Amino acid sequence: MQGCSHNETLVLPEVETTSPAMQAKDRVHLNVGGWLYVNYRQTLAAEPHSLLARLGQQSAQPDTTDQNGNIFIDRDGSQFRLILKFLRDGSCCLPSTDQAVEELLVEAQHYRVRAIYRLLVIKDVKAS
Repeated sequence: MQGCSHNETLVLPEVETTSPAMQAKDRVHLNVGGWLYVNYRQTLAAEPHSLLARLGQQSAQPDTTDQNGNIFIDRDGSQFRLILKFLRDGSCCLPSTDQAVEELLVEAQHYRVRAIYRLLVIKDVKAS
């Protein structure tokens, strides 16, 4: 994976995986800064108190949609990929530059994905 330091991985234990029996109604279409993502609601709910879990609720009424009906989020779509991978798999490979790690930390704070935020802060403290 380009831009990824393979020896540094964030890992969240015991993340529930999605069921293959899920249907189209279980999917959420997101446009994050021009990047299109289709996710299962269950994936977005992996961090229960996050902004993404709230967006994934079937009763959620998004503030903004794009011209195709996707929920529009005015944030960095490239960093969202890492957050989504973490929610989906329970781990993600850290970016290779300090700037990209800082950007991931900012995005994790915005989405309130506390597990990534805590792991990045712990990693930073250990590195000091």
